[in-house]
Amino acid sequence: MNRVSARALEDALLAGRLGQRAGSTGHGHHSRGGGGQVGLLLISPYVKPGSIDVVDYFNHFSLLATIEDLFGIHRLGYAGIPGLPVFGLGVFNAYTG
Repeated sequence: MNRVSARALEDALLAGRLGQRAGSTGHGHHSRGGGGQVGLLLISPYVKPGSIDVVDYFNHFSLLATIEDLFGIHRLGYAGIPGLPVFGLGVFNAYTG
């Protein structure tokens, strides 16, 4: 089983693959496609216990794109849409790299 290391998270954040602010594609409209908003429980040393992100908007493809970025693989299907919001420091709020 592959594990996402602190180094992989740091590399993804520094490369700009993670950390985009959600909600705007840069074209004046919101990126709200992908089957709607989803709830998610993250258990990670990079997420503060009990924290909730109520500012950003994510969908199914945001989760897929974040996982693909962390593992350094090509984004599949709608996860590759330009401007798709992915999890950044608003979610990985205990990351101190």
